[in-house]
Amino acid sequence: MYTKELVIVMISIPDCGQDTNRWFHFLRNQTATNHYRMSPPHLTKAFKWLLVFLVIDLLCSFIWSAYIIKKTKSFTKLTDLHAVVILMGDFTNNYKGLGPETLKRLNFALSLHNDLSIDNYLCVGGSRPTENIVGADLMKEYLVQKGISPVHVYADGNSFDTRGNWADALQLIEQKNWKTIGVISSAFHLYRFKEYIAPTNEEIQVSLIPFPYDRSTPKTTLANLWISIHYEWLTYALYAMPEPVYDMIVSLLRPQQVSPQNT
Repeated sequence: MYTKELVIVMISIPDCGQDTNRWFHFLRNQTATNHYRMSPPHLTKAFKWLLVFLVIDLLCSFIWSAYIIKKTKSFTKLTDLHAVVILMGDFTNNYKGLGPETLKRLNFALSLHNDLSIDNYLCVGGSRPTENIVGADLMKEYLVQKGISPVHVYADGNSFDTRGNWADALQLIEQKNWKTIGVISSAFHLYRFKEYIAPTNEEIQVSLIPFPYDRSTPKTTLANLWISIHYEWLTYALYAMPEPVYDMIVSLLRPQQVSPQNT
């Protein structure tokens, strides 16, 4: 049986005669043509540029995040705090509750309850009237559910951006005559936030307290860090715009006027 098959093969090759090499060249050329069709040069070049861009982006993200985290570690630390201000972070995608970034800040504040002398908690931000939700109120409810006395938890949900957060918080701080304040958020956020506390009343001492990324609850993944870094970069770009442009973009992203259809 094996011999018969071998004979058939041997007979078939001579039948091709001098065209045998041409068949091989034809098959090789077809393979090269199909490869060209599958990987056009312009797509290959675009992929290489995309890869280069990604490497540069990751390198810049790493350097910038390392710099920010190092800088925030040198912030002034106070141990006796009249109040801790917790800045609103995010909501869930369907605006039904607090998002993971906000929970990290709240849980970190709770973890400090036994380590620091904290008299009061002030939750600020998260005004979303079009979604019929106020982040500061949800934050207060969360802290109370975790055992903090409601008498010592305040909420101000009138603001919807970082500048407004501090402006509203400062009003209550001065009204209550609190002199030592801690502000809790992420390291990236607080590094930007420090610009707003510069003109604060000199009698008020402010300590910026970032939650640790490596021990946060919920956990912080590398993807979370990458998204946070680029969010901050976009925010810096937004702050560089003229104030009317900034106000217009923020009002589009976080509208504060409820349309008649939603009332």
